Amino acid sequence: MHGEDVKQEKSGRYVISKIVKEHNHPLIVASSKDHDGKDKKIQELSSELNQANEELVLCREQLCAIMASIEEHTDRLSKTIDGALRNIKEVESRDHCSHNL
Repeated sequence: MHGEDVKQEKSGRYVISKIVKEHNHPLIVASSKDHDGKDKKIQELSSELNQANEELVLCREQLCAIMASIEEHTDRLSKTIDGALRNIKEVESRDHCSHNL
């Protein structure tokens, strides 16, 4: 605690052994209305968090789908490039053979 030292005795009673007046403030007991307002705010924030988590799940699913699509496209491009390179090598090989004749 900031302004006082409080200890519990074996009997269960609490004893204040030190008080620093500069740090004291009036005792404020929150009313049930304050708790209701705080509980409502906690419920609102929890609801917003749950909604944000649901949106995050949807975004992750969309991202995974996009990444899978990119991977498929990359594979197709790689196969196309490999085929083009084989064709170029064939043409070069034929040209090389025809020039040697």
